[in-house]
Amino acid sequence: MRNKLAAGRARLSNPRIQIRKIKKLTTEDVSALILNTSPWSNLGFTKKDAKQMAKTSQDRELLGAYVGRELVGFALYKFGFLGGAYLGNLVVKGSYRGHKIGEKLMRAMETQVFQKSKNLYLCVSSFNKGAQKFYRRLNYKKVGVLKALLVKKHDEYLFRKSRGPIRG
Repeated sequence: MRNKLAAGRARLSNPRIQIRKIKKLTTEDVSALILNTSPWSNLGFTKKDAKQMAKTSQDRELLGAYVGRELVGFALYKFGFLGGAYLGNLVVKGSYRGHKIGEKLMRAMETQVFQKSKNLYLCVSSFNKGAQKFYRRLNYKKVGVLKALLVKKHDEYLFRKSRGPIRG
């Protein structure tokens, strides 16, 4: 039993991650990644929300992170927000957090976004200190506060990464 546990940790310590464009998510994909994990559980996300996220994935840009055939994360974003793109969701499966999957998704998305526009926006919940630190490390700046946007007891912080003004 001990060797099986060690082998599992070794596999996770250096997972082979592939980032690729995908067309859509299923409700099962989203549910497996967000239900019962933070920050989604703190915001009261349910299977109904997972279904809606899967539905909207068909109309947005979507990158998936895979380890083998397993979807372990995704970035769902859309162009046309304040002269740039808006990242609606960055999700990494709980057991794969800490393996730079979120960073790889962000870098791949930024490459695509900054070929077409100069700004990328996202929101982070006020309670999600780890995500705030993560985005700051990637050079995102907090540019605003949206009071009680999703739930009464938490604000959303609007972050922006810019390559310059829209014009010029």
